[in-house]
Amino acid sequence: MKRSSIVLISLLLLSAVVSLRANRPDDTTAPIFSLAYSDATSDGIVHLRWDISGFAEITQTVFVFQRSKDGIVWQDFAFVMGTNDSYNTLNDSIYACGDSIRYRGFAGTIGVTDTNWLGISDVRTLFVKDNTFPQYVPLDAVSVNIDGHINFIWQMASSPDAKGYVVMKQSGLLLSELARIEGVETLSYTDTLLDKAQAMSLEFKLQVFDGCDTRSIYSDGLFVSNAEVLYNGCQDNVNVNYSSGGSSVYEAKELSLYGQRQDGRFNKIATVPYSTSYTFVLSSVDAVSYVAFRVETTSSAVGVSTAFSYIDSFVVLPPPVPNKFYITNVSVNDDGTVNVFTSLDNSIPFGSVELYRSIDNAASEKIVSWRTVPDVWNDNKADASKANYSYFGVINDSCGREAHRSSIYTTMLLKGTIAGENIFRLSWGGYEGFDIAYYRIYMQDELIDSVVNTDSYDANIPSLEEVYGTKFFVEGVSSNQISSRSNTVSLITSDLPDIFLPSGFAPDGITKIYKPIGRLRNLDEYDFSIYNVSGKIIFRTSDPEQGWDGSKGEPGIYICKVRIRKGENITERTATVTVIR
Repeated sequence: MKRSSIVLISLLLLSAVVSLRANRPDDTTAPIFSLAYSDATSDGIVHLRWDISGFAEITQTVFVFQRSKDGIVWQDFAFVMGTNDSYNTLNDSIYACGDSIRYRGFAGTIGVTDTNWLGISDVRTLFVKDNTFPQYVPLDAVSVNIDGHINFIWQMASSPDAKGYVVMKQSGLLLSELARIEGVETLSYTDTLLDKAQAMSLEFKLQVFDGCDTRSIYSDGLFVSNAEVLYNGCQDNVNVNYSSGGSSVYEAKELSLYGQRQDGRFNKIATVPYSTSYTFVLSSVDAVSYVAFRVETTSSAVGVSTAFSYIDSFVVLPPPVPNKFYITNVSVNDDGTVNVFTSLDNSIPFGSVELYRSIDNAASEKIVSWRTVPDVWNDNKADASKANYSYFGVINDSCGREAHRSSIYTTMLLKGTIAGENIFRLSWGGYEGFDIAYYRIYMQDELIDSVVNTDSYDANIPSLEEVYGTKFFVEGVSSNQISSRSNTVSLITSDLPDIFLPSGFAPDGITKIYKPIGRLRNLDEYDFSIYNVSGKIIFRTSDPEQGWDGSKGEPGIYICKVRIRKGENITERTATVTVIR
């Protein structure tokens, strides 16, 4: 077809349309056809029907229809060509929210350049109100963006009169509007005002509204979800706790854990079946691998978006190094138990302090573990009268790893032996700890002497028999007057030999009587005698309590003999004694 022919046809159609709007009759007192039937449905659709029985060439007739809401201004809303049906019909979809609307029509034939109007219809007035609820749309997802804002997502409403959406928030029984979104093609909304605490306490729903602001029923509620990172700081494991008051997506199916690396990228780590709460446990997490986690909820519904939880970040830091733990002293009590004195500045958190003990340099064993460290602790299982007890402490950080080990402190072990008729010898050793400047010697809790640079002391006593049960102990004293006490020793009968013959005797001195010393009680037989160098007996007795007073004896050397029997056991001793006057 030539271009000139196309232009001609277009001009003819344009003039025909223009002619439909020109020279219309407006006298409705003599209508040539009637709107035979018309009504309005509850969804706002008006059904028009008109009688065509008065038109000879109906297929050549055009009908133009108008509506008016105020009865003054009329607006064209449709034009149709007539058909051979008994009645012609037309539906008018109009947003009418309780309005009275008037309808009328025009009939005419279209010529080449003009329309020959045949007449006008009668006027029909209808009360139109849209009472039909729009079809609801499920809220597909409630997702948290990286910036912490909440994103709501849904699909387009299917109701033809839908105009927009309302996002609702519900707290308990209180339901209120969060946002109103105009425009049926707007399918998401981002809230920037709710903080995390507020959002986690709410349930969110969606409504569709139409041109009359008639709203659909509420969609099923969705919730914001949260990811909480629990990290023990020891680089052992990371627990990511996912929680939500309900699903965050429509028809939830799976949960996926994402970890954010330091470059900002999120990588999927694990996927599990959906649950409103779940704990992802990550073992042996590389300290520099992840800085944050979030959980994604995936829907089983086709075409529905997934939703992310809040992001919880964390920083992997080594546990703080505790202050040093010190043993400041160890000291032995009368009963052989040991007091261990400690010192710790606990201003820096620590995991525990463990105390170790060894006996006479044997292998160490842990004997106690403290969360709260006492200033003094009593080792009531110790018997430091028989062995040296060594102690040291280990302080562990909050991960249970050793942070510091104290110095070793060892108790002082004291022993006592008879070194002569009037001498009880004290000897000590094994102490380890602070530097000892000197030693204090005690008898019956009374200080009797102080010595330096020695590990023994001879206690001069009037008579061994007179000091049975007397206790002795030694204190090692530092330059700043800290003291560590030894165990206690006592001179008891069992310390004495069966028979001991002193080597000297001074009748005019302190000791007036000379006799054997030893276990001389409850004997079956006792015989003690003194001889001069010529072999002449000058003293003899069978009474263990009786001794020689030195009579008949000049200064010089004498021979002593003693014989005892207890049951079948017989002991004999011979010694020399020097008499001094």
